[in-house]
This record gives sequence, structure tokens and C-alpha cells, in this order.
Amino acid sequence: MLRKFFSNIWEQLCDFFFPPVCLLCGEPADSVLCPDCEQNITSLHSGYCPRCNSPISSNMDACMKCQNRNGNIRFVRPLAEFDSFHKQLIHSFKYSGIVQVGKFFGEKIGNLIIDEQHFADYDVFIPVPLHKNRHRERRYNQAEILARSASQTCNKPVLTDVVKRVKHTKSQTKLSPAERIKNVNGAFAVINSEKISQKNIILVDDVVTTGATTNEIAKMLSYNGAGKICVVCIAHPAPKESKNFGI
Repeated sequence: MLRKFFSNIWEQLCDFFFPPVCLLCGEPADSVLCPDCEQNITSLHSGYCPRCNSPISSNMDACMKCQNRNGNIRFVRPLAEFDSFHKQLIHSFKYSGIVQVGKFFGEKIGNLIIDEQHFADYDVFIPVPLHKNRHRERRYNQAEILARSASQTCNKPVLTDVVKRVKHTKSQTKLSPAERIKNVNGAFAVINSEKISQKNIILVDDVVTTGATTNEIAKMLSYNGAGKICVVCIAHPAPKESKNFGI
């Protein structure tokens, strides 16, 4: 309690001497973005099928063409496409330690989950885990920050003790889609599987490109008794663009 009190005092002093500014234009702002920049960033109005990329509207739980085919993820719901604005914001969150960006987008994810019908019977968030070595370098897991902020908004719990990253994989950034699948094969393990028995799960990540990582996790969750699985993220680029964006 005392630590939280002094933390709040410190944040107030920092805001007084170093007023927050918009991360995109540098103008004074009460959040990570000023109202003008927030209005100018483009949101997506639907998710997509991870198999055929067809749109998945808010009242659909799966693609009509693909729902009877093999696959562990029913739909992916990004907030936006991975344009230059989102690249700047996500990189500041992921690599520069500006965690307020994650809280900002996590709240938006939480509101999305409240608003869209296909999330109604999903039970818990599971953030994509980092390997302990990567976590030590970065000092935080960006997917967990997103999940916890979303949880505060929509009141769905976060489970961080179910999926463990057991293999320290190389970065996916410069790999082809086939190489990405091979890279994450066997990278995750499910522990405490009783916590997900028949639970419908929302996987959380910052960016989804080819879906190799989330597909691998979903496969392990399904094998260990999970119910339905979907994915939410900040942004999604076309797979052919992912190398150009450095993700």
C-alpha cells in the first residue's frame, strides 16, 4: 500500500515537471495520443478467418467456409492494420519501454470484447508468453500488459501460469511463413491444464502476422482440454509485408 502511494506521488511529479505529449505528433496530450492523432488512426471493423482471411463480423464465431475444417483458432480480431502509425506506437511499447501504449491499446481491446457478440462466451485471457531470457532482456511481457489492461475493462481473468515458453526461439522477423512455423514448433508447453479444461480462451499478442506462434499455442491448448480459442491483437499486417515492417 505504501509503495503504491509513493508510486502515485512520483507519477504526479513526473507529469508536473515533464507533461505528457502525444507519441505521434509531440503535442501535449492526456493520453499516449492527442485527440487529433487518435481520431486519425484507422480501426478495423471486423476480424478475419485464420485459414482463408475472410472477414469475421462481430456476430460470427467462425468462418462459414472453414468452421468444419481442422484448425484450433476460430477467428483473429485485430484492432487495426499494421500501418506506419501503429508501427511507431507498437515499437515504442515493445522496444522502448513505454508501457502506457500497451495499457492504452489493452483498454481498447477490453471495450471491443464488451461490444462484440462473438466474445460473449469466452472465459479467460492467456497472453503469449516470452521465454525467460527474452523477458529478462525486456523486463516485461507486452502481451501480458495488454491482457491485464483489457481484463480491467471487461472483467475477464488473465491466466499467466498455463502456457510456458520452453524453447528460446530466434526472432520471427526475417523468417518466411514456413520457417516461422518450424521455428516455434515445440516452443510452448501447457502446465496446470486443469485451469483451462473446457474453458473458452482469448489468446493475446501485440501483432499477429502469419499466426505461426498463436497457432502453435492454440494447438497445445486444444490438446490439453481447452474449449474454443480466438486471438486478439493490436494489429495485423499482410504476411508479405511483415518483413518490411520489421516484425
